[in-house]
Amino acid sequence: SQVQLTNNAARDRAARWSPDGRRIAFYSDSTGQMEIWAVNRDGSGLQQLTRSPGAHYPVWSPDGLWMAYSTHRPNGAFIFEPGRPWEAQTPKPLPAIPDPTQSFEIWSWSSDGRRLAGQKHLADLSHGGIGIHELGSSTIEWLTTFGEWPVFLKDGRRILFSFQGKL
Repeated sequence: SQVQLTNNAARDRAARWSPDGRRIAFYSDSTGQMEIWAVNRDGSGLQQLTRSPGAHYPVWSPDGLWMAYSTHRPNGAFIFEPGRPWEAQTPKPLPAIPDPTQSFEIWSWSSDGRRLAGQKHLADLSHGGIGIHELGSSTIEWLTTFGEWPVFLKDGRRILFSFQGKL
């Protein structure tokens, strides 16, 4: 059976299941700014997770204890604990991109929990490459200068991404 979880598809986007299948994270501008929210799979327990204007593209860690998100602000990619109140934590920023007109948009977390894959978001709203950040390092390794929406395959070593409408 179908359950309507939110009431505004134009504002509520990029839904992602939690690893345990109990919650769904998404971003919404229902407060006037994009923020990350989560809801139980039955539609109960709606909760705003971030207080970070522009937060979008929630990505759960494989164990569900962490979540990554992006903003379009320069160097606006972060990791936080969705199970803790926002006021009780400090989101961890990901490495800086030297060009302040660009940002790293996270899209996928490797199955071993060690790497994040994302795309370079450019000032003209296009995407300019696929990058990997290994947690604990201070860099983003750029694999391509093209492509978008990278997803780690189950082996955690290979990535599938799109470019010009093709995979």
